[in-house]
Amino acid sequence: MNRMYADAMVFADLPGRDPVFCGVNPREDLALGIMTVAHPHLDASTTLNRVRSTKRVLLAQKQPIKVVESKKDLCGTGEDDNLRVVMNLQGCPADLRPNDVRMLFEAGVRVMGLQYSGAGPFGGSSDAPNEPLTDKGRAMLDTFASVGMILDLSHLGTATVEGVLTHLSRRGGPRVMISHTGMSNQCNHPRNVNDVHMKEVANLGGIVGIYSLTFGLSPEGEGVHHMCHHLMCAINRIGAENVCIGSDGWYRQVPVQEWKNFFLKFQAQMDPDGKLRSRFPDQPYAMNRPCRLLFIEEALKSTSLIKREVRGVMGENLHRFLYNSLR
Repeated sequence: MNRMYADAMVFADLPGRDPVFCGVNPREDLALGIMTVAHPHLDASTTLNRVRSTKRVLLAQKQPIKVVESKKDLCGTGEDDNLRVVMNLQGCPADLRPNDVRMLFEAGVRVMGLQYSGAGPFGGSSDAPNEPLTDKGRAMLDTFASVGMILDLSHLGTATVEGVLTHLSRRGGPRVMISHTGMSNQCNHPRNVNDVHMKEVANLGGIVGIYSLTFGLSPEGEGVHHMCHHLMCAINRIGAENVCIGSDGWYRQVPVQEWKNFFLKFQAQMDPDGKLRSRFPDQPYAMNRPCRLLFIEEALKSTSLIKREVRGVMGENLHRFLYNSLR
């Protein structure tokens, strides 16, 4: 396999805009990405319709896209002209039922979270850290396992994560990952996960993606070095083979003023009380372009990691995890 870049949480443009990629070279910029395909606060029926319409947009654009639904769809990643996209939902709709999960799976979704924000019928998010995994949440884990849906622990609160990991260690269940987060012992941010839980995910055969979200990595500053620091801390704690990129960023160059205006609207909607401590720029300036991962690779090359480990973190680890998890 040639060198390839993979990212466990990608956007084609600023979050919320149509997923139309522009100028992304799968051989140089991004070969494989997990992408959110519907807003997390919709009901189940609307979510299903949005998934179907987003898939149509993905397949109709000029950029050759292959929606990954099975392990065979991963063959040729980084070696052909197709950008491979795994469709993701960052939280379960509150009215989600087992049959809805099956329909979402049939529509192409392969990765799902339980709760995006607040407390819900399945558990609590990072802004409700003491809310436990509920009985409905445990039943949903069993549904995920039977369908073949990968579970994403991103955005979940500490108590719910603890409940999920206990359930999986005792009873088994779906394949598990944390698509985009930071190390809580390096930056005390509600979106970050502690290293004990990261280690448990790795022990279950899962993978942890580190994001480039500036305010989740450091209380100040915006450089790529903050992401590199969290990557190295995660590698030292759970092993290089269990860590990947989960940048939570867009693969496009957006004019800075347009980006800032978008961020201020987003901040007013998603962080009105300042609990997330969001600030501009929310992504490093250097990564505001299609070749955003090049800067991370260059930073990792200056660390103690050997070449094989850098290749793994930059893409091969996520590719392997998905290949082993999909049917």
